[in-house]
Amino acid sequence: MDKLNEIFSKQRQLMVKYGIRANMSSFDFDHQYINNAKYQNKLRECVFYLTEELYEAMNLLKNKPWRKQNTKTDSVAFRKEIADALHFYVELCVLCGFTPDTLFKQYMNKAAVNEDRQKGDY
Repeated sequence: MDKLNEIFSKQRQLMVKYGIRANMSSFDFDHQYINNAKYQNKLRECVFYLTEELYEAMNLLKNKPWRKQNTKTDSVAFRKEIADALHFYVELCVLCGFTPDTLFKQYMNKAAVNEDRQKGDY
């Protein structure tokens, strides 16, 4: 099993353990759920927690461009917050029906669009 598949598998196990399914009968994304208020609330909650973890990571970065002092950053704590954010990001992906393969395909499609934009006057 590759690393991304293992991450998704662990996250699914955690979601099952805590009953995080957003009232879905399975983890298979069905587009009908995107219009469901309870489902949208679960997605919003997940995005909020993801954002909160990223904010906590950012808050550990003490150096500002306008300051002359160089404050040490707790790199261990910073990495822990990034890993916490990854948990919520993968949960969001699972809730939206992404698998490691579909996430990879979406990423590569978007990367191609970005590369085309960089070649032009975007």
